[in-house]
Amino acid sequence: MSKHSAFFISGTSTGIGKTYISSLLVKAFGFSGLVSYMKPVQTGCSHPDAPDADLSFVKTRTSPVFPGTVSDHTPYCLETPCSPHLAASLSGIAIDTSVITRSYHKIISHVNTLIVEGAGGLLVPLSETVSTLDLIKLMSIPVILVTTPNLGTLNHTFLSVNQLRIAGITLAGVIMNNPENKPLDFMYRDNARMIRRYIDPVPFIELSFGADNNEQLEAFCKRIRPL
Repeated sequence: MSKHSAFFISGTSTGIGKTYISSLLVKAFGFSGLVSYMKPVQTGCSHPDAPDADLSFVKTRTSPVFPGTVSDHTPYCLETPCSPHLAASLSGIAIDTSVITRSYHKIISHVNTLIVEGAGGLLVPLSETVSTLDLIKLMSIPVILVTTPNLGTLNHTFLSVNQLRIAGITLAGVIMNNPENKPLDFMYRDNARMIRRYIDPVPFIELSFGADNNEQLEAFCKRIRPL
């Protein structure tokens, strides 16, 4: 069995296809051996196994292994569709990062690669004092950042990359997801060029919704997780 690796999937915004990208990564990392998926905090869902849950979406699209319980793979499932800190407060609970890290260590010990999908972006609050960035520091794993070709992406992407640099967290790669299949026009091309230039030499890949592009994605995964 090759060594254990994990990647935290974060985004420059919400609703940009992190779960879709996570499912593609679970499939693409198949070369590494056993691959699993974890969603530490899910909001807007009544149960981690509900049809609209991210865990269910990944299960139906790929064949990840699940060495833990459903609660291990989604420690916090909160019904209100809002920021995790507010959804937790409305549910009368507090998100405890030690619960998440315990589940993480339980799962990673049984697999070769673990995809951990965050809620929203890096500075999304999990509580009044703890952000997603703090959780990533505790887990001590590199980040794959998902961004889009939309107007405003350069500012959002550069700010996210800077936050990771300041925090001393490794940026493993950047995926520019095109969930709306926008035309590959002059603005799209320039956004891709500028992001690639800003993060160089970090691996960069462009994906369009519905186009799995398995060979390109597997090559990307092999660059960030050598055998």
